[in-house]
Order: sequence, then C-alpha cells, then structure tokens
Amino acid sequence: LSEHTLVLVERNIGPKERPAVERFVRFLWSEQAQRIFVAHGFRSVDERWNANNPSFGRIEEPFFISDFGGWERARREIVDGVWKGRVLKQAPAR
Repeated sequence: LSEHTLVLVERNIGPKERPAVERFVRFLWSEQAQRIFVAHGFRSVDERWNANNPSFGRIEEPFFISDFGGWERARREIVDGVWKGRVLKQAPAR
C-alpha cells in the first residue's frame, strides 16, 4: 500500500503562478484525474474508480514502512537496490 500526498512548496510558488497551481491541485482530486490515474495503472483515492482496472488486486494485508525497517533501509534495499538496480535496468526504453 503506497499512499502519496501532494506537497506545495510555498517558496516556489509566486503570486502569478498561484491561481494555476490551485487549479491544478483541484484537478488532481477531480473525478476526471482519478479516472486518468486508474487508466494508467495508479489507484484512485476513490475506490469506485479502481474497479475500472481489472489488474488491481485486493490488498488484504497492507504493510507499513516500519515492516521494512524504516525509510532509510527501505530506500537503500528496495528503491535503490531492487527498483533502480534491477527493475529499471530491465525495463524497455520508451
């Protein structure tokens, strides 16, 4: 189970950009965006749309980062070791 959040870095948003950033944030939570996420293999925050992707299984026992020894260890062993070190190297170039 991987739940990501949206973070706005205030110092990087100027007054002129603020309206566009706020519209984009609203869009990300919209039904349209959630359907797009599901169509591209990402789970929606709204379970109703997840049924539209038959490859999604049901997560019976979600796990937590503490199950992997914390973020430092998980980043080193899983993100860098498995994902970057093995999966991305085998992925076909786009």
